[in-house]
Amino acid sequence: MGRENGGTVRQRVTKEGQGNGTSSGQATAAPSGRTQSPDQPSATWSWCRLIIATLVITVTVAAAAVWIMLRPTYHPAPGGIAQADALGDLPTPLTPPAIGSRTDHGFEIKSATANNGRQGYFHVSDGVKVYFRAVGRGSTPVLLVHGGPGAPHPSTGWAAVEALANGSLGEQFTFYYLHQRGCGRSTRPITDLRNTSFPEAVAALQDALGLREQVADLERVRRILNHVGGEAALRVPVIGHSFGGFIAALYAAEFPDVVAKLVLESPAAMLTLPMANTSDDTFAVLRALMPTAARREAFDAFVKEYTDFGNLFTKTEADLRKTNADFLAFYAEALKAAGRPLPPSLSGVKTFNAPDIGGWVGPGIFMSMGMFGWDVRSLLGRTVPPVLLIEGARDLVSSASYAQAYGDRASRVILDDVGHFSHDEAPKKWSEAVSKFLA
Repeated sequence: MGRENGGTVRQRVTKEGQGNGTSSGQATAAPSGRTQSPDQPSATWSWCRLIIATLVITVTVAAAAVWIMLRPTYHPAPGGIAQADALGDLPTPLTPPAIGSRTDHGFEIKSATANNGRQGYFHVSDGVKVYFRAVGRGSTPVLLVHGGPGAPHPSTGWAAVEALANGSLGEQFTFYYLHQRGCGRSTRPITDLRNTSFPEAVAALQDALGLREQVADLERVRRILNHVGGEAALRVPVIGHSFGGFIAALYAAEFPDVVAKLVLESPAAMLTLPMANTSDDTFAVLRALMPTAARREAFDAFVKEYTDFGNLFTKTEADLRKTNADFLAFYAEALKAAGRPLPPSLSGVKTFNAPDIGGWVGPGIFMSMGMFGWDVRSLLGRTVPPVLLIEGARDLVSSASYAQAYGDRASRVILDDVGHFSHDEAPKKWSEAVSKFLA
């Protein structure tokens, strides 16, 4: 069965003379009623060849899809993104389009108030704007990378960072909350891929929301700030939380010469896939904490749906946004079952289904990493800037894999009676540790 001009092609093959002793040398009736020479392939054989060809194509596409999902499509390396840019292999250039323009500095200010700071957009590439909110008065920018993936900072920011910006450190630094592309108030370059073939959909997702593009956007933002400030080579501190810590770590590894210092708060344990330690597997940890067998079954069904990349492109942005909200709800349930503190940012977890959350960000990042062969531990070991690892003693997973990868380049602070969101749960302790490190 095939498709032609939007309709189903149907053929009916009839055999006349079957069982009546017709010899191979006699002419037979063709399906159309015309006589058919024995030298011509029969309609039945032509139809069989069409079916075989269709099956071969289907199997080939399926095998390619499986291969795409299994193997990494992004291979981070020091200078790797910059080299790809020089060769023209990036979907969009690393240098933002506005740099070099006398009239457009690459960003726009939408509002500036005493309480909320400055808000606006960085024009990182043609058609893509990254939202920012800036607090502080200093000349040195600090980039803040949120987690999720695709769960942006709340509009009020982090209590710990607000304290830094309003204190003496605010005279030295300006802190930029960034919304990753694909979520929050930033551009969402993809919302629906249902009418696209699987290979084309994968390519489009990687070009628009792949892990390499998320890392590259941090460099694009830095270049815009460098252009605005007029410095020869602006070096910036970077602070990342959870999955944002993972992205920030890759940025520092890709661009070691422009990151002054790196703060990773409870970074996502995604340095290897499959994971080297089961204790780093968030899904396994959450499942073990589900309070009843029924809830474990519900969680298993959720994980099956969450990781069903074969049917990924039958979904919409709204479908995927709901899936991300469901994950956060299970996370909050696991914390409660374990007697762990529930941070303010999760106390109203249903609000994560609001429009700010990103649907396609997670699949774009996870497809970049594949399911086998991802290992960036040695890459992190070559990171140049000093690193601060900060986490709560009651977090569900630890930053031990990062500490091992960084070795003596990293210092580690573990806060007692604190979970995954130490900037919310213990803002004073968090700000003291980060202030000491950045000063």
